[in-house]
Amino acid sequence: MTLLHGPGCPVCVTPIEMIDRALAIASRPDVTFCSYGDMLRVPGTRCDLLSATKGAEG
Repeated sequence: MTLLHGPGCPVCVTPIEMIDRALAIASRPDVTFCSYGDMLRVPGTRCDLLSATKGAEG
């Protein structure tokens, strides 16, 4: 685990490459992915975490 910190909020300082890596992890069926609510709508290259995980909760 790597902690990224500011200055600024996580939404503002997280590079798109890290969002894309999170999307790849979150899309795996054997993974429970947790995130700050604000981070769910930060767009990656293809989509955001909220869109990628819709329907996955059950």
